[in-house]
Amino acid sequence: MAETPFPALELSIEGMIADAVLRMLRDTGTTIGAALATVFGERIYETELERLATDKAGTYKAHTLLVALGPVGEQRTGNDGYTELLTAVDLFYLSPIANPNHTQRWLRARVFHAIKQCLMAEQGTLRDGSGNRLTEALKRFDRLDFNGRLRADSNVIVTSFRASFVSDIDELTRTFLT
Repeated sequence: MAETPFPALELSIEGMIADAVLRMLRDTGTTIGAALATVFGERIYETELERLATDKAGTYKAHTLLVALGPVGEQRTGNDGYTELLTAVDLFYLSPIANPNHTQRWLRARVFHAIKQCLMAEQGTLRDGSGNRLTEALKRFDRLDFNGRLRADSNVIVTSFRASFVSDIDELTRTFLT
C-alpha cells in the first residue's frame, strides 16, 4: 500500500476496506491468490482515477488489475449512533488481446470468478492488517460492463467489476462495530 502524503489525516474505514481488498488480491499464499498471480504477476495496482489510468491503456502490455475506491453510502439504522456503511471497491481488468475474435478460453470470465472467490473468503469479511474486522460481508459482486470496452487506440479490453461490502459502524468514530 502506498504511504499517505498527509499522515495527520487518518485512513478512513473506506480506505482500509480498499487496502484489505488489495491485500487479498495480492496474497499469493492462497490457492486463488496464486492463480491470480499467474495472470497479473505483480501488476495489481491501486488507482485514484480509473478514467485517467485506462486512458493510458495502450501503455499496458500485460494483464493488469486496477483497484479504486468506488461509491460509498451510509444509512442510519437508529438513534443509537449506528450506521450501515456500504462501500464499493471498483476493479478494472485491462487485458491486452492480439485478436478480438479470440476469447483466451473465456479468460475475463475466469478472472471475474477467481476475484469473487478471493473476496468471498470468510463469507466476504475483510480485515485490516492487524486482523480486525472491517466488514460484515460482501453484499454484491458485479461485472459492470459485460463485454468490456476496447480502447480504439490500443489492443486493450477494459472490463470493470464492483465489489460492495457492508459494515456496521459507529457514527462518530467511524469504526467497525463488533
